[in-house]
Amino acid sequence: MRWEELSSKEMKQLAVDSGGVCILPIGCLEKHGDHLPTGTDMYIGRAIVEQAAKVEKALVFPYYFMGQASECTHYVGCIGASHELILSSLLEMCDEISRNGFKKIIIYNSHGGNIHFLDFFAMKMAGLQKDYVVYISGVWSLTDESQQKIYDVAGTTDLGEHAGLGETSVMLYLRPDLVHMDRQDSTRGYRQNKLPYLKKYRVFSGLKWYSDFPEHYAGEHSNATPELGKLIVDVSRNNLCEIIRNVKADDVTLALYKEYNANVCNPL
Repeated sequence: MRWEELSSKEMKQLAVDSGGVCILPIGCLEKHGDHLPTGTDMYIGRAIVEQAAKVEKALVFPYYFMGQASECTHYVGCIGASHELILSSLLEMCDEISRNGFKKIIIYNSHGGNIHFLDFFAMKMAGLQKDYVVYISGVWSLTDESQQKIYDVAGTTDLGEHAGLGETSVMLYLRPDLVHMDRQDSTRGYRQNKLPYLKKYRVFSGLKWYSDFPEHYAGEHSNATPELGKLIVDVSRNNLCEIIRNVKADDVTLALYKEYNANVCNPL
């Protein structure tokens, strides 16, 4: 149920039939090693969301690439808009989704660099007096059981942090024409660990990722297969279907928002 493919009348009916659920897949455009396209996150997130929306009816927002990507702007192909812009833009998009009748918005993330940003965005929603709810989930927001299914087939718990075994397998399944396995030196995905004295005490810096993987390749991709990629997509889709069902049934979160917002206006 792609937003851009529906007529106005069809969308109005879907707001009722879907329980008012809209899914916004978000990632970014960035380097994924030398063997995967810059739109890897886009393809992966969008595919999982669209498959899930066919099983558990929901509206799919046009793919939203303007994520947090400040750690990867040193390579050609990255779009790294300012944090102020991506925050305000995402809020306005959610406002617009709500204005069109969809009051339960699932932001489905497929880019690791968005995780802290999206958590902050969800926290920011509290106290804004909105009449809708934002839920944050993502490709790797899996149950332990679902994760184990993937590990069992992969034969390892190390799927790679970026452009490694997991992402390469998914792209071999979704868009093999865009994967060029021989262009990436598979020995270059090791963690360089240039800030061990900060990690020891769990101190975070804005260059944490760059200090480990400056080449934007983390893991090892040579054993990737389309079969593993299909499994990852299938497991992630089924997991998202369960999330959609729970969101549709959730009447508590919005009530909590209303209660909280009332107290914000009158804390005494």
